[in-house]
Amino acid sequence: MTPETTEYTCSHCESQGRHDLRYVACLAQTKYWSGGGGSYFNNDNVTIWRVPLCSTCMPKARLFYLDGQQRSAIRTAGVGILGLVGAVVLFLVGSWTGLGSDMKSDSVVESVIKAPKNFLEGMYMLLMAGCFGAGVVMVPYGAVKALVNSLRRRTMTATDVVPTRWLDKCFVGEAERSLALLEAQQGATTAPTGQYPLPGFKELSELSEEERSKALEYKGSVQWRKRTIVSSVGRSSQKLIDKLPNDLREHVVADS
Repeated sequence: MTPETTEYTCSHCESQGRHDLRYVACLAQTKYWSGGGGSYFNNDNVTIWRVPLCSTCMPKARLFYLDGQQRSAIRTAGVGILGLVGAVVLFLVGSWTGLGSDMKSDSVVESVIKAPKNFLEGMYMLLMAGCFGAGVVMVPYGAVKALVNSLRRRTMTATDVVPTRWLDKCFVGEAERSLALLEAQQGATTAPTGQYPLPGFKELSELSEEERSKALEYKGSVQWRKRTIVSSVGRSSQKLIDKLPNDLREHVVADS
């Protein structure tokens, strides 16, 4: 299906012409965390962005998207490496102190399932198994993802052509670039009007009763607030809204 085109100003180079247009969603989210373990993520508001792109700028937007995916993959692998290092450190500590001395089995899982001698040993065994398990999963996942993104980026740089199946990600990448620029220029708490309205964050008094109750479980303590671009893309605002999960759809700001 050929994308519908009309006269738009390209978001990237500001050229005027018959450019492609897609709709993406920008989410404002708050994380509540009291420091005692566990957390609650509240979806505050969602605004709909109209993102026009010319054919010349699509490869640039696609590269920006791939760069973001690459950073995410490297972070994932990094966290996994920290998990493996943590497991090794815990093992050495256990060898020195005698904690987990019953872990003679070749299977870490079987050792964890066994009834521990006491609470401290049980927590030690679970923590070491958790660190090891996270590392074993996250390191190869992040490494493979980083390799795939690197190959895709190399192909993009060499050909300067965006495969049809990846066209929508160009608009996500351009929205991510625009979000970074907007927050750098306007500040993370302002909401300028225009083509890309930034969604605002909600205070406790603005939350629904259910949301406020969950936030107060963590003493209403805000760890961070951030805005992100949702991966869904639509050819119209309504088609985009229909693609959004229910927990995001109900927070869409009208006439955004």
